[in-house]
Amino acid sequence: TPLSDFTDKFAELQSQIDAIKGTPHSSENDMVKTMVVGGLQGRETLQNATQWLREKLQSLNVPTPSETYMKGQVFNGILFAKYPASFARDVAVATLRSAKLQHDDKQIWATQDLPIPTRAKKMFLLGLRWQLGEWGFVKREVEIDDHYTKMAIAGKTVVQVSSVPGDLKVEWAH
Repeated sequence: TPLSDFTDKFAELQSQIDAIKGTPHSSENDMVKTMVVGGLQGRETLQNATQWLREKLQSLNVPTPSETYMKGQVFNGILFAKYPASFARDVAVATLRSAKLQHDDKQIWATQDLPIPTRAKKMFLLGLRWQLGEWGFVKREVEIDDHYTKMAIAGKTVVQVSSVPGDLKVEWAH
């Protein structure tokens, strides 16, 4: 509809103005409603990537975001899509993941936005799980909790991770 097109264009313009001003676009509270979509390097602008994402989500019968934005001055193939509620964001993330979409031979990926300390813990634990798999451990026996604070193997906690300002603290089980 013409009104929703106008709203989309205005939200994109506002996000570009915010980026130029250097003001933070989202708070940590907004992160629980934000999806990060990557693999869109073939889309040269935020507007082009937003249009592509909206069309894909509509074709998959998934709610579209209330606004999209990028971080930085130049679009790098990563799009942030904010939803009115975390449930709608979760549905969009799960649907995009299961659709296994590609664009210009790049795999499209989607995940929830996380604060940097949480993202650091997540990436450390996922990387450790991958390395354990390379060493022959059965990956499905390696469990990571939902808050990315610990890893257990066969039910026994082997490492706990926490973040302190500016650092990642890792405690290994004895």
